Amino acid sequence: MRDNPERFIESNTEISWLEYLNNMSMQGTWGYAKIIQAVADQLKLKITIAETHEGFREYSIIQPVSSTQQLTPVYLGHIDEYHYVSTLPCTSTSDFVEIYPEQSTQSSQPKQTRTQYINKYMKQKRANETQSPEAKEKRRVYAKEYRKRKQASGSSHSLALNIEAKQKKRLYAKEYRKQKQGSESSQPSPLSIEAKQKKKNARKGIYEA
Repeated sequence: MRDNPERFIESNTEISWLEYLNNMSMQGTWGYAKIIQAVADQLKLKITIAETHEGFREYSIIQPVSSTQQLTPVYLGHIDEYHYVSTLPCTSTSDFVEIYPEQSTQSSQPKQTRTQYINKYMKQKRANETQSPEAKEKRRVYAKEYRKRKQASGSSHSLALNIEAKQKKRLYAKEYRKQKQGSESSQPSPLSIEAKQKKKNARKGIYEA
């Protein structure tokens, strides 16, 4: 981002570019889309971000715009805007890469000062986002579409269950009728028994005569 500001600078209009980079380099700062894109470009990563908040997409894939190298997959969890969420256990820190070690002097600042600045920065950014009518409208439209897709998915699932239940009921009724017909055919009806008895009595009368 320092070497290729032309790719990212147009999306930042609030403060100077160097000031923005210095602020975002602080430990514990949230990673925005352009930061994650820069990380993917620099480290040749294919980053998949799983999302649970209904106002966002279910998942996002960020990878270098053009790369012929093999990309390393990385999976992150963004769960209701909590910090430090991972979808996999951290087993080792040996793979951590420091891109700009010469810029690490800011990490020596008191933790409380960094936390206060981050909170202030995030509060200001959220206020700017919520005050924008366009941002509100986009968020509302997306949330409406998300709920619509969710309801459609739930209704299709219920419809499939109803169809399956009806099919089972129909098969059971068919099998029941089949068994009932088989049972009735194996037992002589009262009419056939009476007819046989009359025929027998008639023959007996002929012999006696």
